Amino acid sequence: MSKSGWFSPPGVSAIAAVIFAFIAFFKDTLLKWCNRPKLRAELIRQSPDTSLIYDSEGYPLLYFRLKVWNDGRTAADKVEVFAKKLQKKEGEELQDLTDFLPMNLTWSHLPKNKNIYLPTIPPQTFKHCDLGHIEGLSFDVGSPLWKIVVRTNALFKNNPDLNASSKYFVLSKPITANNYENYLPKGEYLLTLVLSAANSKPREIKIRIIHNGMWFEELEKFLTEGSFVEII
Repeated sequence: MSKSGWFSPPGVSAIAAVIFAFIAFFKDTLLKWCNRPKLRAELIRQSPDTSLIYDSEGYPLLYFRLKVWNDGRTAADKVEVFAKKLQKKEGEELQDLTDFLPMNLTWSHLPKNKNIYLPTIPPQTFKHCDLGHIEGLSFDVGSPLWKIVVRTNALFKNNPDLNASSKYFVLSKPITANNYENYLPKGEYLLTLVLSAANSKPREIKIRIIHNGMWFEELEKFLTEGSFVEII
């Protein structure tokens, strides 16, 4: 058919028929693609995203939580927040922490044994995911567990001034390894997270954690003088 022929009534009808056939054949796929969930994270330095709470024994903990939003038009299914990589700033460079174990973070208010993924996030809503909290060690200096931790050299590598009173930024994982690799001593870190769901495209984000090892009794003091967390 000549070029001019494509714009004749029979040519236009043929093109329209092909387009409508394509749309009809791929309609469901196109609708799923256009309406798929779109995940993003938000971190706000105020309650309830950042909050000072007390555990069942009255011990204070400062919690940092991510809002994981679904900006799509359909529900996100089996949502995960995967901690992919952790780096620590040494001088002007970021060094990979080889002790770090990639693992999912835990969702807020779910028991750890049922916290592999979140079943769903409805469209245009969010759920809280625990990023981490600040606390001290839960065992005594000189105990068998203390000796194991020192021997594995995860907590105290290049940090000879740390002691039993030191505070740590504890990443919220469902499992704490014997080397306590999710306990971060004071320093500046870059955490790479992957937001994903069974029916959405994975999205990678990076979080800067600046932990000074200090403890304050008031949330406002923490927010102005204490540890700092932000999405970059």
